[in-house]
Amino acid sequence: INIKEQYRNNGIGNEAIKEMIKIIKNKNIKEIRLYVLKNNKAAIKIYLKNGFKEFNDYVGCNRDDPGNVYRKILD
Repeated sequence: INIKEQYRNNGIGNEAIKEMIKIIKNKNIKEIRLYVLKNNKAAIKIYLKNGFKEFNDYVGCNRDDPGNVYRKILD
């Protein structure tokens, strides 16, 4: 999710994540995993706020800026 800079810090990203979680739960999916670059502090903050936990380190497509996988188990 990328929020245009002029619209950041208004809760839009948080609401988008909450809606995404709701849609995924309604499809009976039990787990969400997200790959986040380690330098994306704003995204990490939103994911942690919404119950995601750091799952593991992952070196993905950008080896100069590795990321982490965050996971949320849905009930």
